[in-house]
Amino acid sequence: MRRPLDRRRFLAVAAGALATGTGGAIAALRGSDPRREPVASGGASTAPTSSSTGATSSTAAPSTSTTPTSTSTTTTTAAPASAGGTRVLCRDAWGAAPPAGALPAHTVDRLTIHHTGVALTDPRTAPARMRGHQRYHQRHGFTDIAYHLVIDGTGNVYEGRDRGQPGETFTDYDPTGHLLVTLEGNFDEQPLPGAQLDALVAVMAWACRHYGIAPDAILSHRDWASTSCPGAAAHGVIADGTLARRVEAAMGADLVPWCGPDAAAHVAAIEAGTA
Repeated sequence: MRRPLDRRRFLAVAAGALATGTGGAIAALRGSDPRREPVASGGASTAPTSSSTGATSSTAAPSTSTTPTSTSTTTTTAAPASAGGTRVLCRDAWGAAPPAGALPAHTVDRLTIHHTGVALTDPRTAPARMRGHQRYHQRHGFTDIAYHLVIDGTGNVYEGRDRGQPGETFTDYDPTGHLLVTLEGNFDEQPLPGAQLDALVAVMAWACRHYGIAPDAILSHRDWASTSCPGAAAHGVIADGTLARRVEAAMGADLVPWCGPDAAAHVAAIEAGTA
């Protein structure tokens, strides 16, 4: 059973952020998710500096927004794909810490897209930001990084928490049953890079087939809570049907775990700017 939102714990987190002078205080009071994940560089995280709109309801009806699609013309390099499908960098490859605890098992019957809420301007920082997200989430009481899968701006896909356990959220909705797929970046401020969208299509095509969910049932975080997440550009490709059409055409896609020294070498190459 998903634990209910503890309002006293929420206020305590906000008060603590205010006491330390971090921008996370604003996000804590507004209840955004994620609360502008800390930007990590070289393994160190910094405090959030701003926040998206807050969450006030856990029963928000699915959105009917027709936000225009925003796609990027930025040249990016797609993550390597094996003959069997899109590779997913295992936790050991990006340097994940162990989970701080366990949650009950859940059965995935919803596919929900998030963004991290901080613009990704340097692709080399993506692995360090993964480590920063996990530290931030665990420091605020989560058992692990909140998300099941994360996609960076050049289309690398990272393994997050155990997909057999529900994600966690700072907003007021119950993510039990949701597969949380998160885009690294802030898509209220930046376009959605083509390589990142391509990887999202591949991940969602696998998820739809694996969990038996129709592509037109893919929703975004804002469809479940009062938040701008995953940003106008990412929500736009969901609302206008672009994502569902592309996923339908790619239903043969698969995900392939990418672990061990080869995967770690790829992460090192991302951080060196050579991948």
